[in-house]
Parts: sequence; C-alpha cells; structure tokens
Amino acid sequence: AMAQERTERPPEALTGTPVRPRSRGGAAVANWWNRTFDSMSNRNLRILWIGTFLNFAGVTMNGTAQSVVAFDLTGSNRAVGAVMLGQGLSLLLISPFAGALADRFSKRTMLVVRQLILGATFGFVGFAIATSIVSIPMLAVSSFIAGTMFAVIRPVRNAYIGELATPDQRGN
Repeated sequence: AMAQERTERPPEALTGTPVRPRSRGGAAVANWWNRTFDSMSNRNLRILWIGTFLNFAGVTMNGTAQSVVAFDLTGSNRAVGAVMLGQGLSLLLISPFAGALADRFSKRTMLVVRQLILGATFGFVGFAIATSIVSIPMLAVSSFIAGTMFAVIRPVRNAYIGELATPDQRGN
C-alpha cells in the first residue's frame, strides 16, 4: 500500500521541491527545423534549390548514360574514358574563370541560358541515340559542352544565393 501511495503522489510532494514537467522535445525540434531551413521560406531560394537539385541529377544521369552508350557502341572502356575526358577537361579549363563570369553578368540570365544550352545538348544526344547517328566524338563534344555549362553554373548559383538570401538566411 505504501508503494502504491508514493507513485500516486506528485513528485513535488515527495521531495518538497517543484519539478518541471518533462519536455518531449517537440518544441526543440521545431525550433531547430525552423532555424536550419529558414532559407526555404524564401520563395526564390526554394526555386533555386529545386533547380539546383534537378540540374545536378540531370548532369549526373547524363554522364552515366553517355558512358553506357559509349560502351555499348564500342565495347571499349577507352571510349568511355574519352567521353568522360571531355567533361573533365572542360571542368578543369573553365572552372578557374567561371567565378569571374559570375561576378560580371546577370546571374539569373546566366543560369537560364546555361540551363537551356544543357537541355538542348541533352536533347540533341537523345535524338542522335534514337536515330542511331550517335558517335564517340559526338558524345565527347556533348560531354565537353555539358561540363562547361556545369562549371559555370556552380559559381553563378553560389553567387546568386548571396543576392537572394537575406543576411540571416545566408548561413543555412
């Protein structure tokens, strides 16, 4: 009976000191979520983030698809290397100058134009594959173009975030 009586008493009755109710962590998690993803409340940053995600997914899938097509055409890993060399060279050569371009021109216009060029390149390669006119040099050139556009898009997008985000949102 004594044990039952103790468990039914409120904790402060046993110790004489008030006990704060336990937090379930909901408020802390909500607070963390709001601080961490505050920038997603900015419509333009949200659109830019979605565009970045889709761009990265498309460029990654394109590289994989072009490698598979190059191997299917020739059965040679050298052909795959040649196609991927196009993208690697463009990233190596263009990346050092891309930041200067991002600072000199309209970031929004540069993003739109680069995305259109990427889309046209991917569309052309898709058409070439569908009509069986695709070749390794064509894949290497399209890979170079895609790498060039991707090399420019990254610093432009990073600089554009600075324009779209408020000073409080820049950290997240």
